[in-house]
Amino acid sequence: MADADAAEVERLYELGERLSSAKDKSQHAADYEAIISAVKGKSVKAKQLAAQLILRFFRSFPALATRAMEAMFDLVDMEELATRIQAICGFPLLAKDAEFVSKIADILGQLLASEENVERDAVHKALMSLVRQDVKSSGYQSEDSSGNDVDGPLVDSDEHISPRHEEDPDISLPIKRASSGNVDSTKDAANMDDALEVDFNKYILKCKSVYKCKLCPRIICLNEEMVRVHLKSKRHGRSKKLLGEGRLKLMLNSDGELEEEQETHAERHARIVALAQQVQKPKKDSGRQRQNRRRKKRSQNHVEKKTSDKKRRKIEK
Repeated sequence: MADADAAEVERLYELGERLSSAKDKSQHAADYEAIISAVKGKSVKAKQLAAQLILRFFRSFPALATRAMEAMFDLVDMEELATRIQAICGFPLLAKDAEFVSKIADILGQLLASEENVERDAVHKALMSLVRQDVKSSGYQSEDSSGNDVDGPLVDSDEHISPRHEEDPDISLPIKRASSGNVDSTKDAANMDDALEVDFNKYILKCKSVYKCKLCPRIICLNEEMVRVHLKSKRHGRSKKLLGEGRLKLMLNSDGELEEEQETHAERHARIVALAQQVQKPKKDSGRQRQNRRRKKRSQNHVEKKTSDKKRRKIEK
């Protein structure tokens, strides 16, 4: 396994060097595609190196921009913390293309609920950088996620602002969009919008300047577009399924406060007291303990035998 990982990393280095030395990089699109595909591999080092190379040559391959963005979003979902942080720190570089700003802001906004302090710090820094680059497209206007004013400069040049209706519909969020030429797809899209509206009214709470999902307490959305992205996500779908099966353990109440399973304070107290009163099971004797007991028993038997022999000899005399 280690040899395979090393070979994958070496291959990525070769691809990167080839692209760096190429005068016309557009003729080496296959190399960049291979770098993007490396994100799906098993090697953590290869994934991190692929993230660096994707960012480095991103602007040289505009035709592959969508695939590159999808690969970076995939890295954010990886289990390895270092890989996620690598991708998060690279998002501001991708956001130099204004058409991607709002999508990146949506993803970063969902990551604000991360349980890892290091990851949250990286997300916050990336968001601040994003806001300073393009406030309007990021969806933050003049507020950050905490409601405080953003001190970064506002970018009001038309060339840096990408209206919502001009965004590329193919950028990497896991949402299937309906084709305008297909009547059935159009109906499905309309039904999906209706379902989203129902879920929005049923499960979403407006808390100050952010939105929270009752079924996914750790998710925080900064605007309605992010809410709709979350409602279409697999995570929200799993939570709805668990709720329907009666297995959802944590959810928010109507006040936006976290509540556990339907259990009163008295019931919880009684359960805790009962657990505390449970007698611990006796530990199994180890082999050394059994040896010590046998040794003591043998010594006692030996002493008793000596004593009985002495008494018997006295009686015989």
